[in-house]
Amino acid sequence: MSKTVSSIERELHKSRMIRAKDDTRELRRLSYLVQKLLKTRRKYSGGGSAFSRGFRSTQTFGARQLCVVKMRYGTDKAAHVKFLREYLPQENRREITEKPRVFSTDEQAVRDYEKHMDKVFFKYIVSPENQDVDIPALVKTLMKQVGAVTGYELSWVAAEHTNTAHKHAHILINGGDKKGRAVRFPKTFINETLRNMACTVCTQLVGERTQEEIRQSAVRSLSANRLTDLDQRIAQQAKDTKDERCDGEIAIAESMPDVRLRLSHLEALGLAVRRDKKYRLEKRWRETLAAQGRYNTFLKARAELRFTEKEDLRLYSGKNGAVDGIVTKLIRMDDEDNWNNAVVIENRALHCAWYIPVCYEADKELLGKQVCVQTQQTACGVLRPTIRVVKPGQER
Repeated sequence: MSKTVSSIERELHKSRMIRAKDDTRELRRLSYLVQKLLKTRRKYSGGGSAFSRGFRSTQTFGARQLCVVKMRYGTDKAAHVKFLREYLPQENRREITEKPRVFSTDEQAVRDYEKHMDKVFFKYIVSPENQDVDIPALVKTLMKQVGAVTGYELSWVAAEHTNTAHKHAHILINGGDKKGRAVRFPKTFINETLRNMACTVCTQLVGERTQEEIRQSAVRSLSANRLTDLDQRIAQQAKDTKDERCDGEIAIAESMPDVRLRLSHLEALGLAVRRDKKYRLEKRWRETLAAQGRYNTFLKARAELRFTEKEDLRLYSGKNGAVDGIVTKLIRMDDEDNWNNAVVIENRALHCAWYIPVCYEADKELLGKQVCVQTQQTACGVLRPTIRVVKPGQER
């Protein structure tokens, strides 16, 4: 058993040595490592070894099918119309010759949608892990259940997109239902109820996951760019250090192979450093992973900061109050690579940087400008950031 662990240890060391040279090779090596871990897990699954126990501890997913659900909303009717006419049918993508069909409960519902469009709209992306799931069936069943749970008579349209490695659906929901009521979705409904419903529907459509599918899912989580259950275990095992820039350290020799693989990936993301046979975790590393899970451009923005260090970047929320800085990056939503709009500001003097999600495309003229960001409460009680250009010395 020790030989197997030592073998993986050597591979991890090779991985660290080549990372600075070639990121593509590193990704290939990480893929090799997780497959090797999977094969080793099968070999020793019949025993009670520490290796086997350590790998099983990552399998907290259960037998239900998994399904990613994300939501964004907008408050501009022109953007609403553009998403319906261009993005759903992918009319804005010339390389896609076979355009997806926009669907709803029936053809009449598709035709009626644009007639009653509100300036408020909700955009959902639904992506089942199992690629055998019938996407239209999933969407129609899910929307029917959402209506039953919320009491809304929803007006919605959707389209299945297959131009990425993982097929998925985009759902567009009107801000007013068929009875003229304003549609609102609480955060807890999105984060808990809706995602739970989507997983249940997927399971009903294709059945529960097999043990092999569960193992493969566990392996994929080792290289996930988001906060995982394994990260929570790493945080619990990490020992305190005197370094204020560090959020704990873990001795490699005392760690399970799945923990080592995850730490290797965290190092590749710049969230951990390997020194003296230990991994040191960056301050707020879990916060950074959680931000990347919500906004898939967070890590990229972090790597491209101009005046501050990458560990200075934090996700801005209404609780942060007023912050000042220079706008150094604008992120534009394209609903595939970037699924949100955002503004990045940096304050060199305070060693602070903020990733600020916004529900609109920020004006290009903001780049390089000194701004003050404050929060304003909407009629729905939501704290929304407002960005104001100011003169230096008059930030607040």
